[in-house]
Amino acid sequence: MKRLLILSAVLVLLVAPQFVFGTDLDDLKAVNEKAIKAWNTLDAAGLASLLHPGVVAFDRDSAFPNVAPMENAQAAMRANYETMFATYESIKVTYVDWQYRVVGNTGIAWGYWTADLKPKDGPAQTIQARGTYTWIKSGGKWLLLMGHASALPSGD
Repeated sequence: MKRLLILSAVLVLLVAPQFVFGTDLDDLKAVNEKAIKAWNTLDAAGLASLLHPGVVAFDRDSAFPNVAPMENAQAAMRANYETMFATYESIKVTYVDWQYRVVGNTGIAWGYWTADLKPKDGPAQTIQARGTYTWIKSGGKWLLLMGHASALPSGD
């Protein structure tokens, strides 16, 4: 009987982390999908709500990010999103071959995506890009700490 209890305890300890990891991975995928839905619906407030308070944000006029903690980062980024979204009739982002990994309280999402953009004052265009997004689990929620995307060179 004692061996059975010990064996059961060992099995629970071996299997339980997989359930926790699976849940974190599923939650990470879901929040990343939520971010894409916000892009596709031009939802600046929704995007801003997914940002970590210590988000690393790029100034559009600078080649380097603002790595110091931004005061009111969510509000500043929301304003940036609102300004950008005001210039578009629609944005449609579609993931291609997206991957996810969770290590402790850090989640990483990366892959390729296509964005179909329809500006209010110009012709529609399609951009193909690759991106990497770093999420931090804080207070039980995944929040975006840093994202990077770059257009694929033509011919790729």
